[in-house]
Amino acid sequence: MKTSRSLAGELVRRASDCSPRRGRRSPSPGRRPGLRERENSTFDRSNGPTIRRGCRERLARWAVSFRCRPHSQGDALGWANQGPSAQKRLPCAPITNSTQRGGQVRRLNIRRGISILEVLVSLFVLSVGVLGVAALIPLGKLAMLEVEKSDRTGACGRAALREVKVRRMLDPSNWTNTSFTGNVFVIDPLGVSKIGTSIGPLTRISLNNVNANDFFWQDDLAYARPEDATAAAGRANGERPMPMPGRANQVADGNFSWFLMVAASPGEANAGLAWDQRRQFTVSAVVCYKRLFDNSGTKPGEKYISGGVTCDDDIGYGGIGIEFSVPLVVEVKRNEWVLLTTSKQSTWYRVVGIGTDGSGTTRMSLVGPDWYGGGKDGSASLVIVEGVTGVYTTTIQRDADGIWAK
Repeated sequence: MKTSRSLAGELVRRASDCSPRRGRRSPSPGRRPGLRERENSTFDRSNGPTIRRGCRERLARWAVSFRCRPHSQGDALGWANQGPSAQKRLPCAPITNSTQRGGQVRRLNIRRGISILEVLVSLFVLSVGVLGVAALIPLGKLAMLEVEKSDRTGACGRAALREVKVRRMLDPSNWTNTSFTGNVFVIDPLGVSKIGTSIGPLTRISLNNVNANDFFWQDDLAYARPEDATAAAGRANGERPMPMPGRANQVADGNFSWFLMVAASPGEANAGLAWDQRRQFTVSAVVCYKRLFDNSGTKPGEKYISGGVTCDDDIGYGGIGIEFSVPLVVEVKRNEWVLLTTSKQSTWYRVVGIGTDGSGTTRMSLVGPDWYGGGKDGSASLVIVEGVTGVYTTTIQRDADGIWAK
């Protein structure tokens, strides 16, 4: 805030700026002033021009706006003509929030801070931003879990296909049952021990000399450190105990498990060869996350739809579309894996779309390998296994020669 002394100095400076000494030549004695000088100046016969008329009026209005004495515009005009000596003695009050234009006093909105309304609006905008950032935290965590699940699913599927070759799981001498019919069967020791010997229309078998728990993926590790991880012997001189290396126990979480679906090659299947005479197989490693080994209750681990499944065509490229002639009583979601099977073909597909048409018929779009198994006549079946996260298919040639066959 300006003081009275500084305001008086400001008045003096403005008065000096309006005086004819700044860049204006005073008329010589005895010479009549020009037209511009007569219009812009108030002439005194003895002292010459004192101040310009327009500047004098602005200076008077400025003095009145700062409540300087004299407070009227007429007195201010007289004060402006008194010269710098009178102007320096002019007492002035502090600046107020009013000014005068055209003879009227107008209030000025001189703000010294912000209002409470602006504070509340700012807090609202800030809270919206903070809540938006907070909402991203669980979404990011969920995305990280999905990425981790997908990565471990791929690793488990590749490991399962290696286990098939290393442990010779396609050798009929290692099967617990070879008397089943059909060209497709399932190797699932966990399912045999906890559910049964069939999965939909397919036969489920186990393996000799193989522990069922080996079909849990052992690389899904969790580290459990014992309670006392320090050295048994004390340390001298107050040295802090250090954790003992190698004391952590490697324990698998057991969230991932797998089983195999084995199909004979079409040529050998059409030839009617026995299983011990077949050499080429199409193997699908089915990876599950937290598989439910219970078919009882309202949410069974395995759901089987044996009738009312019709394919759009007998042949499909890159997948097939199906429809259900009966109401679908089981819950199927997008990105789930289902097993579509007929007497000619059994293939795993991923659901990319599901919905009902105008007539109330449920339709489903499946994507995956080419379909050539028919089913347009409604003879197809659908098997849904809870928790399937990935299916990895390859062709494996069984090695019947050498030391492994002895």
